[in-house]
Amino acid sequence: TFLTLEGIAGRVDPDFNIYEMAMPWAIRRSLSPSTLEGISTLRSTILTKDDRIQWPRLLEFVETAMAENEKEEVASSIDKQPIKTDAVVDEAPKEKSAESAKSGAMNDAVVTLLGSPEGTVLRRMIRDLDSIDLVSRLLSKDAKPLRKQAVMALSVEDMKRRDRCSSSTIEVETSATTTDRPMSDECAKLREKQLKWTRKITTMIVKEHLMKQLKAGPKAW
Repeated sequence: TFLTLEGIAGRVDPDFNIYEMAMPWAIRRSLSPSTLEGISTLRSTILTKDDRIQWPRLLEFVETAMAENEKEEVASSIDKQPIKTDAVVDEAPKEKSAESAKSGAMNDAVVTLLGSPEGTVLRRMIRDLDSIDLVSRLLSKDAKPLRKQAVMALSVEDMKRRDRCSSSTIEVETSATTTDRPMSDECAKLREKQLKWTRKITTMIVKEHLMKQLKAGPKAW
């Protein structure tokens, strides 16, 4: 059970939360249904009957996510103690390790789904999506919160990338190596293969949508 697994992991990391680590795999499972009823439910949740995005649901999801992020920021600001001690410094590597583990789990579970056999349903939905309608909605006034959230996410990722590039000292490199998740050679090869397929499938889907827009002509634009 989850409690047993969390208890085992708690011996190594008392702050380990198995529900947070399992969330990406739960998302992957929900995006890869295996029954006709599940496929129909997923498709109707994301797309309309004429293959347009369920815009009101998407906006509702973004607004909910933004509200949750604001609550987390307020809670974290309250929990922070303005005390400069060695304990605070020691917590930094642990926080980076936890964030790295969450990012790795999300990448393994969700990002690689598009190029995996289980991602057939998701690939068909992306192929059938009316991308012209989606672009027009993204440029509308109603999409301002969504664009803001996207810009914030991109800025955060850029800051993380810059932070990793600036960490060039031996001490930082050593700590980064020790906080990475252990991975066998076979697992590393499988992961690289999955990412390669994901990039290939993504390129094919983008080309297909571009061809669809060109065939639709200026009227669709």
